[in-house]
Amino acid sequence: MNQNLKEGPDFGGTEKGEYLPAIMRYSGRYYNALSQKISFLYEILTTPHNFLILSGLYGLVTLSEPIQRYTCPVEIE
Repeated sequence: MNQNLKEGPDFGGTEKGEYLPAIMRYSGRYYNALSQKISFLYEILTTPHNFLILSGLYGLVTLSEPIQRYTCPVEIE
């Protein structure tokens, strides 16, 4: 998956990558549960409160920030 990362504006380059808003890019248990509750997801996206996602590659991102698809596995010993 990471071999498809492009040096786009997010990495200081000019290549065109495949971007999606952060809230649509992540697929962990938490995000899968959110996607099943459309009304709750709508409330998050329309609330005046700020939500941030902690990304292994990008750091802190907003829900609407465009990011590329990547993998950053965590190994537990």
